[in-house]
Amino acid sequence: MPSDWSTQALQNAVNNGLLNGIDGKIAAGENLTRAQMAAIVTRAFGTNGKANISSFGDVNAGDWFYDAMASSVLMGAFQGDGVNLNPNANITRQEAFTVLARLFTLSGGDQSVLSSYTDGAQVADWAKDSMASMVAAGYVKGSDNMLNPLSSITRAEFAQVMDNLVKTYFADSRLNVNANGNAVLNKAGTLEGATISGDLIIGDGAAEGDVVLKDVTVSGRLLVRGGGTSTVTLEGNTTADSIGVNKPTGAVRVKNNTQKTVNVNALSDNVVLTGDFNEVNANASQGTVTLTGADVATMNVAGTSAKVVVSEKSTVETMNVQGSASGAAVSVQSGTTVNTMNTAASKAVVTVNGTVNTMSVAGSDTTVKAEEGAKIEKITTSAAKTTVSGKGSVANFEAAKGSSGADITTDGTKVVNNGTGNVTTGNDKVIASGSTGASKSDSTTPGGGGSTGGGDEGTPILPVSGVGVANLVDKDGAVTNIATNYSVNATRTVGQDYVNVAITASNVKYHTNANNMDGYWVGFSVVAPKDAAKFKVGFADTQEGAEGALANDADGTDLMLNIDGTATGGGEGKKGIAVYSSATADSPKTWVKLQWVNKEGVNVGDATLYKMDLSNVTVAPIGNFEDLKSVLTKGEKNYNISNVTLAGGVALSEAISVPPSKTLTVAKDSTLTGNETHKLTVDPDATVVVNGTVTGTIEGTSHTSKLVISEGGSYNNLPVGTYICKGTWVNVEDLKLQSVKTNFGEGVKAEVSGDGMSVVLSGTVPVDKLTYGRKKIFTNETIKLTVNGDEKKTAEFDLTYTAETGEFSTMSNTFEVDGTTYNVSVNNLFIAKTDVTPKARENGPAAPISDNNYNYKAAYGKAGVTFSGGINAISYTVDAAKLAGFCVPGYENDIKALTHKIGETNYLFVGIQFDTPDIAKNATQAMRYIDGKASTEEAFDLSVDGENAYKKNPMEYFTFGSYTVQEGDATTYAPVASTAKTYEVITYWMDNGGNILAVNFSTVNRTAPTNNN
Repeated sequence: MPSDWSTQALQNAVNNGLLNGIDGKIAAGENLTRAQMAAIVTRAFGTNGKANISSFGDVNAGDWFYDAMASSVLMGAFQGDGVNLNPNANITRQEAFTVLARLFTLSGGDQSVLSSYTDGAQVADWAKDSMASMVAAGYVKGSDNMLNPLSSITRAEFAQVMDNLVKTYFADSRLNVNANGNAVLNKAGTLEGATISGDLIIGDGAAEGDVVLKDVTVSGRLLVRGGGTSTVTLEGNTTADSIGVNKPTGAVRVKNNTQKTVNVNALSDNVVLTGDFNEVNANASQGTVTLTGADVATMNVAGTSAKVVVSEKSTVETMNVQGSASGAAVSVQSGTTVNTMNTAASKAVVTVNGTVNTMSVAGSDTTVKAEEGAKIEKITTSAAKTTVSGKGSVANFEAAKGSSGADITTDGTKVVNNGTGNVTTGNDKVIASGSTGASKSDSTTPGGGGSTGGGDEGTPILPVSGVGVANLVDKDGAVTNIATNYSVNATRTVGQDYVNVAITASNVKYHTNANNMDGYWVGFSVVAPKDAAKFKVGFADTQEGAEGALANDADGTDLMLNIDGTATGGGEGKKGIAVYSSATADSPKTWVKLQWVNKEGVNVGDATLYKMDLSNVTVAPIGNFEDLKSVLTKGEKNYNISNVTLAGGVALSEAISVPPSKTLTVAKDSTLTGNETHKLTVDPDATVVVNGTVTGTIEGTSHTSKLVISEGGSYNNLPVGTYICKGTWVNVEDLKLQSVKTNFGEGVKAEVSGDGMSVVLSGTVPVDKLTYGRKKIFTNETIKLTVNGDEKKTAEFDLTYTAETGEFSTMSNTFEVDGTTYNVSVNNLFIAKTDVTPKARENGPAAPISDNNYNYKAAYGKAGVTFSGGINAISYTVDAAKLAGFCVPGYENDIKALTHKIGETNYLFVGIQFDTPDIAKNATQAMRYIDGKASTEEAFDLSVDGENAYKKNPMEYFTFGSYTVQEGDATTYAPVASTAKTYEVITYWMDNGGNILAVNFSTVNRTAPTNNN
């Protein structure tokens, strides 16, 4: 054991079971290998599970590190290069810190911290976020003002970083303990009365067991990497700054039994939440978050194709399906409620069996399915192609300005069309723009494509019987032993409407299936029930597509024989259906809707929806030209293979192309040989990765053709790097953006991303960049980018402005400079705001009582309304007792002055005045949005020369109560004070030319009524 800066960290590593030494020595100064790091991190997190790593050529079951490498792959620490895991290779500091950042879910660090080190520029682009996050959090400090990112990390250095990351390890249940720094609980059990001054990590070793945290105080994050569906439970006075759920495999349930609401970031698939939560963020792409008996204040859905299931009497106050969640699916099940739902994602699907009060749609191609039992009060769309269907109740539907192509086929919905073009409804009926009407149902069913190949609350995920592997056979008989380690695990999560079929297979060979289609086919089988004679089935790459395809399968198909391949000698074997998907397809058809039918054609039971999980399927590399040609050549037999790996030696006997969006990898120690005639062409958006050796010609066809030379790869003496074709192969490093500025002033920041090929715009846009046009919409000037300080290198494109939020977004996601296309996006780019102090209306005309100078302020006081506030905010409270004393005979004039009747209800209103700011003193018109909705259809006039405040300052009205009139011998009133609510108000001031002079964002807060009687 050395006696220096590393002594304590090394001793802690030994005491905590992380380091065992080498031949009786700690070997502090030796370089750490990937295998040694795998052993340390699996011990730290208590990982017991193991991935199947038999397909990697440089690990054998007898190696000392075999189990550690298998566990590290399962937990996401190492991934390999597709051929090798390189266990004996030294690991660099930037590689090690990237793995640790991934395991501890650290990201988003300020990358400017790297520039404070003399070698910060040496950090690779792919490692910058991780390195910055580790440095910014204080886990990595460097030496002599250097990070040494390219140097191999020593065992002592790694021990020090691990000691910085974790101070305490709990391997069993503990009572009344304290941890000064981050702590890891790496086994299932109970932690009670603990105080953690940092993060608490539930390690992978908790696996599928129960973890109970009782009266535990965590000053940082609670990071859940382990625990099962029976669950991670918070009890007593347990508190945490936030909860991050990032379990590498399988489902996990978090149950909050405390009286405190918490925030949750769901970063992995199959997260189940029970209890009270302040904010839930569903960030995992294609991940599922299920609420069972949960109350959530705000739920944000951000992951692409994310799925949210609201079940078991759960309620969500506000759900925001963000623009990044394209293809998201939300299910609001029977007995559950979502008060407000806002969807900005394109191609989102919302299925409602419960209650949604209001829904705002801003994403194109959104589908709302109001199933039987659904209750939706109002849907408002400002987007293109919104579809509403089903047997449930939708009371109101509004196609707002800017919307188009809406279709609604629910029965009896009141439709208001303020959009562009017609709103279509059942039986070819249309509701023209500017008109109102009622929707009708339509008996037609949407179709779809496909192809056939041959609860208990305490246990939310249950096994499903009757599902097994599908028989794998090459039609031509040329390929045998098609896959190894082939298995299927079928489960259903309580609250989900589908069966998850997890398929595991290794070294799947390229072969031809029974339908004469080439691919890496795997699948599952389902045994038919006793009375079934046929099946009807729908296949697709989406749930909706599978359901539509099933509707098109009118005739059905006879049961298949020997579906799992276990019968021999020509026997029938198990009867049912075998379903297949190509594991490397661009968009594999993994959704299957299955309906069994008896011999009379009558359905046997209900249709079942299945979803194949192919994440644990690995394919065998190709080793001959004929298979390579078959994979890459476009045609009916080719099933859109997206990733192809070559192994061994392959010689091109003719010219061949890598099709668009495909990737061809030449594996390590493998060769691809061609010449000027027999060359390899790379199509647009296609990639060739060279890990081995390529001789001959690789020719790109577009600036989006990509060539990657990896460490150890060889082609045409090109150094390691990524290249694109611009006539010849050009290193992407030479094309990277260094700096970008805009013509929108210093308030708008244009930040170049780490890869140098993207720009993110943020900040505040001056109001003079907006115009309120004759079409009653806000438009903006074109933004101009200047690249790398060169005034000759510029690009222009338009932004979209959303008046309801004050936020800008891009109309085009790319721009081009000197023939190179770069990405551009927007993140928190808002219009510049001006402060005002809202106040209660004082004097002004009251038309119902013919008083031109009515004292509103005095009337509010009589009615029990009091006000408080400041800059950009005002609150008012209603005293229910005073309101009852106000709504009596004798106050008729005051009651009339404050009343506005809507429908059959008499509402009492307060006027809130937004004084025109000095910079907008020449304003002649104003426009206001309340909670994202325009308060008037178009801008209203301001009389700047008027003597009275109400003429030159915008006024808006908010309810403070309502009443009913009871006629009899004497008129009496029955008042009701309005409940608490907060309104978001955006006000625009414009001149005659439509130029925006000022914008204000304020809140009007109506607090809960009091009763001071």
